[in-house]
Amino acid sequence: MSIYLPIVEQFSPRFEIWEQRDPTHDELMDFYHKNKHFSSPKVNIKLIQYAENMHDAARLIIAGSASNDLGNHIDNNLTNSNEYKKWRELMPSRTPKTLAFYQKSYSRDMNFDDVDEEIISCGKLLTQKQQLVHGGNIFNNEPIGTILKMKRPLSTSLCPVVAQSNALWGGKAYEENALTLIVLNVINPQTKVFVFRHSGTNLGHEKEVLFASGATLTLRGRTEMGGYINVSKFSGTMCHKKAVPRYVLKVDIS
Repeated sequence: MSIYLPIVEQFSPRFEIWEQRDPTHDELMDFYHKNKHFSSPKVNIKLIQYAENMHDAARLIIAGSASNDLGNHIDNNLTNSNEYKKWRELMPSRTPKTLAFYQKSYSRDMNFDDVDEEIISCGKLLTQKQQLVHGGNIFNNEPIGTILKMKRPLSTSLCPVVAQSNALWGGKAYEENALTLIVLNVINPQTKVFVFRHSGTNLGHEKEVLFASGATLTLRGRTEMGGYINVSKFSGTMCHKKAVPRYVLKVDIS
């Protein structure tokens, strides 16, 4: 049995944003004769933006150009992906208790040794060039070329919509003084991952892929998206707000 997971192309077909118009009477009638109902979709006029890889998608999300539509597009692609089905087939049919507890009750203070042991025991290696995304500013303001070795498991996702939500959750972007999405490109894979279930679980929407401790991250690029986004953090009954910059980072992971 292979120790590698096949590449999942969550942007095949690619995501597109179109300028649209309502259908004409003739188009409505033609649609009705073919489909026996009048719920005709809008007609595409001009392609405005698209995403055919994780970097494209992260830029769209963090700029506020797409959200639920992109998330639904990725959901559909994963549902129809034989490669993604293979991912789940190569994982245990039931999520090990240690990993289920990690996903539901993550805390920076928890003991990660058991989590790592479980990932190493039942996990697999990703294939070179697989793309994932993480929400949060691991690198702070470190220069391009900085290499980090993770001392704890690293949670990633197949969807930038999820990653942005995670970057905002619990005042994370507020504390980091930036909203950051890290696009991860797998190079020379050496760290095993566990792929959480996508369906039949309350947290399946996160499309989570969990790396064991020890993954090596190399910062390859940083793009400031321009403008600011309002973020918040609750402290007791107080809600603190401020505007922070937005960044998309390119990072190799092994």
